[in-house]
Amino acid sequence: MPSARLSKWSSAAATRGFFLTADYAFGHSLERGTTQVIVQNGGKVIGSVAHPFTTPDLSSFILQAQFSKGKIIGLASGPPDNVDAIKLVGEPGIFTGGQQMAGLLCPDHRRPRAWP
Repeated sequence: MPSARLSKWSSAAATRGFFLTADYAFGHSLERGTTQVIVQNGGKVIGSVAHPFTTPDLSSFILQAQFSKGKIIGLASGPPDNVDAIKLVGEPGIFTGGQQMAGLLCPDHRRPRAWP
């Protein structure tokens, strides 16, 4: 259950989070819903930055998230933006201060597409 995982994450030591949000209705909806769960469970959202959908370079937005000092950076976007952000964060030195990234929509494409 996603809300159970979010509540566990948000209550861990009053976690401070920051969002990297795709600037369209779906991205803002993900951020808004996740913020509600985080706040209800004792966490704090310290800010967000919105990026254009399918922007070719997320590096400046990721740097803003890095400098936010949020412990958790929530990816409020779907493919392809979340995939690109995860790849960029894998670059050496991006998150060296103990920050972690949390994908809010990361479908597992290894699972069969047909429902049982």
